[in-house]
Amino acid sequence: MSQTSVLEKLKSDNSLNKEKIKNLQLNDGILNNHLQFLNKNVSEMKGTVEDSVSNSLLSLDIGNKPETTTHEHRYFGIAPTSNEIATGATFKTIQFHGFRLLEDGYHYKSVVDAGATHPISNSHNDEKINLARINLNLEPSYQAYHTTGINVNDFRYIRWAEETGWGDFWNNTKTPIIYTRTYSNISPGSLLESTSMWATNNFAPASGYIVSAATPGGPWVIRSSWDHRSSPLVSSNNTYQEIGNLSTNYIRKVFNETDTVWSVLESLARLI
Repeated sequence: MSQTSVLEKLKSDNSLNKEKIKNLQLNDGILNNHLQFLNKNVSEMKGTVEDSVSNSLLSLDIGNKPETTTHEHRYFGIAPTSNEIATGATFKTIQFHGFRLLEDGYHYKSVVDAGATHPISNSHNDEKINLARINLNLEPSYQAYHTTGINVNDFRYIRWAEETGWGDFWNNTKTPIIYTRTYSNISPGSLLESTSMWATNNFAPASGYIVSAATPGGPWVIRSSWDHRSSPLVSSNNTYQEIGNLSTNYIRKVFNETDTVWSVLESLARLI
């Protein structure tokens, strides 16, 4: 091929390449315009969807929260109602040693595992509180474990000093200082006898309630009460037992007026 032919071919190829580049630039511009248009539409659609979802949630009618349940209460707690001691002692510290709940007079097995034995013994060697079965709403001042004997390393008792606010806790929060859950469902109308155990009557609250609830979040309702403030007990060094029969007629509310959707769902889950 002559030199002239080669130059003519190169000019032709160069023109074609310039045209291709021009077309690519044109297409690239069109694509960029399309992308900008799509981005604009997506942004506008995103805002529309967000506004729509937000407005839908605001206007969503989930109905009123149910206020009752067919479930019997399975959570039981102790709620002192004053900072007085059962004997009128000025040393205002309480020391919890256990809680027993008997159903329908069956006196050989408590339906809760919260430390009380049968028969309830005055021997500290017989005391053992299952920490996996009790819950503390109020931080105690001191907790003790067995250091010797058959119950070595087992939990023995819980103590609240006056400065913990044990006497005002129910009045301020409407929750017990300590609670436990029964092994199984309580049959409707069951007769329940509660026994709360304290080191001695010098370490027992002068007044209080046994309360129950369908869930730990409450609402907690009063099932039994005691009050020795007007007639203090004679001091004794024996393990003290506060015994009461629980009312079978009580409001079986599951939810509080201040509950959120999430706390309602949690309460429903705990009914199982």
